[in-house]
Amino acid sequence: MPARLHYAQPSGTVVVSQNDQEVLRYASVDALIETHIKGLLVQSLKAGNKDLFNRLDVLYHQLPKRQSRD
Repeated sequence: MPARLHYAQPSGTVVVSQNDQEVLRYASVDALIETHIKGLLVQSLKAGNKDLFNRLDVLYHQLPKRQSRD
């Protein structure tokens, strides 16, 4: 069964679930996007795909600023 995304109320967090089980929870949509871009950055580095890394890095730096960002 494919994973699905939904908002948890009243917290407004984003929940990823599969087979009716919660797999991941993100504080916001921005946090979900940031986390996945970071993962893609790591994968592109490991694959040696510098062009993809550079394009993802541009996207990452366009995300809204968060205090917890590394």
